[in-house]
Amino acid sequence: MKENRIRRGDDHTPPPKRARPSLRPKVRLSLRPGRISLLGLMQRNLVFAAFLTLIGLAYIWSSHLAERHARQVDRLSEEVKELESEYNTLNAQLSRIRKQSTLVGQMDSLGLQRPEEPPIQLEVKSHE
Repeated sequence: MKENRIRRGDDHTPPPKRARPSLRPKVRLSLRPGRISLLGLMQRNLVFAAFLTLIGLAYIWSSHLAERHARQVDRLSEEVKELESEYNTLNAQLSRIRKQSTLVGQMDSLGLQRPEEPPIQLEVKSHE
């Protein structure tokens, strides 16, 4: 067992300093000319780099998907406008053709006359 000693002011030695971790990454350079190998840095950050790559790919994919949907919505809205205008045109033509004055003119050109008497309605009795 160690004995307790009284310290005196003249023989005081400071406690040893702990080594601080370096803020600079440990880089190991290869001795081959033209090739630098950052093994320590790459090994520590490989998972983080892969994560950032996946996030980047997901971002790019989602932006392309959003643009494709936006183009599709624009194309469909233009098609709806065209079909709407075609419907309105055809509806106006049909209402013009249905008018009695137009029908009378067409009947006269075919040699037909309007009947003086209204049509007879037939009643059908069911055999139940």
